[in-house]
Amino acid sequence: FAVIPFLEGLGLDLAGLAITALSQAQTDQLLALVERHPDLQLLVGEGQVFEEVNLLGSLEPDLYLGAGSAAVHALRLGIPVLDLQHLPVLGYAGAERLAEALDRSLSKPALARFLREPAERRYAKGWLAKSTHWFIKHEVK
Repeated sequence: FAVIPFLEGLGLDLAGLAITALSQAQTDQLLALVERHPDLQLLVGEGQVFEEVNLLGSLEPDLYLGAGSAAVHALRLGIPVLDLQHLPVLGYAGAERLAEALDRSLSKPALARFLREPAERRYAKGWLAKSTHWFIKHEVK
């Protein structure tokens, strides 16, 4: 939640948000975010990889901003990635590093294009035709 206003200040649009957990303390931040972005696609929970791949495929973002191994799924779809796991973003120097890394990731998407998997090696069309939250709805029943 702390990085989102910075990204918006740089003129970037938030297409979707996937978070593994949401605490009670973050509820107000999430409500404010949804109020600013009523069409925001949101995925909360550990979920299945399929759900995030499905969401990324439907949103077709210009960049995936995340941390750790989840970024691999974006690269497999040919979406450039900025992995925040090892990028310190605190303070002015952190903001400067983040802005430079964003510029580099957006202006040089060659790695993502190279790593893009052919469609036949991805999820079957039947899975991708399902709602992004199909698995969650199915488990709750």
